[in-house]
Order: sequence, then structure tokens, then C-alpha cells
Amino acid sequence: MNAKVYNFEFSVEKRQVEDVVLSVFHSVLFHRTSGKIQFRHEQEGSYAVGTIGYEDIDCDTVDFTYVRCMCPPLEEKIRRDVRSFVEALGKEAKLGRVSLQFYEKRKSRWPFGEDSVVWEMWTVQVNVIQVNNEKERQEVREKLSEKLSEAVACVAEAVNGADYTPRVPNEREVGNVFETRCREVEPYLHRVVHQVGDEGASTVSGVAGVFKKMFREALAY
Repeated sequence: MNAKVYNFEFSVEKRQVEDVVLSVFHSVLFHRTSGKIQFRHEQEGSYAVGTIGYEDIDCDTVDFTYVRCMCPPLEEKIRRDVRSFVEALGKEAKLGRVSLQFYEKRKSRWPFGEDSVVWEMWTVQVNVIQVNNEKERQEVREKLSEKLSEAVACVAEAVNGADYTPRVPNEREVGNVFETRCREVEPYLHRVVHQVGDEGASTVSGVAGVFKKMFREALAY
């Protein structure tokens, strides 16, 4: 069975890239994050799940509000990853792709090793445009708001009908499925990778090889 792959495409001004990607990624993470899992030792395999705090976030460069989990370390990590993508775009790049990948750790065929198997991937492609006047800027802003609303609705529909999410493992193996270092919540294990420039072009970021490798892993699952 292949990993689920979801793609979104937006035409944006450079200054809007961060808001757009954060809107999509945090909308996904809201549905792919659990409250803290507390295992009950008196009964094997029994556990309780804590609640998730959330907050509404207003974008600065587009008329859009999204919901994100209230977890400062998670928010800071995603923001760093997205800003790394924005920096990689630089002043010249007109196209970029950034992916939020969910994976689980499994024992490798090789002794003492483990594989990271991607089970879901969300990719945002941005086409960077320039506007000539304030009227064009407002038109881009309005269209972007509509597309973001559609994207978040698609996220909600997709996660509610997902074919596969990893089950909660036993306490010893919970770190193979969930990120356990956050005090407030436990999101599924995830990572952000990006590629800048046209497909196959030489102007790609330093993680392009990693991006291609992870994409192959996703398709091989």
C-alpha cells in the first residue's frame, strides 16, 4: 500500500509564502496531533489521552485565519522549517515545493537499524509572482484567501476519511509513532523537506536529494 500523498498549489507574492505554508501545515498538524498519552500500568495496553489546547491565528499577509495546536515547541519547529524554505527561495526562485511528511520507525532488515517509513505526505507548491499595482495585489490576496479556505476544507475531509494512521503502540514503542518530546501534546512523527526550482533543474536546495529519497520511500510503502 502506498503512502497517501496530497498536493496543493498557490500563486503568491514572496511575502505571503510563510503565511500560506503555515496555514496548511498547522491545519494538518491539528488533525495529526494527540493529547499526551498516559499508559495505565495496571492494565496491559490500556491508556488515556489528554486534551489538546488550540488557538486561532490570523495571517499577516492574507485575509485568513487558521487553527493550530497550543504547543510553543511545535510551533517554533514548524516555523523554523518553513522559514528555511522561504530563505531557500531567495530573490530569484519562482517555484518551490515544501512537504510535511508523517512517518513511523520500523526495524530495518539490517541488524541494529531502523527505517523511517512515510505513511502520509502533504506538499505545498508555491509559484512566486510579482504584482504591478495595488489593485493586482488585492486581487491576489482575495483569490489566495479563497484557495486557502478550499485547502483547509480538503484537509478536514481527507483526514476524516484516511485509510491508514498508525495505531497507538505499547509504551516502550510509542516513540516509534509519536513525537514525545513536547510536554503539551504528542503529534505523529513528522519532518519538513523542501525543493526549490523547476523539477530536474540544477537550482535546487541542499535537501533535494533527501526530498527525492523520502518521496521514493513514500511510494514504496
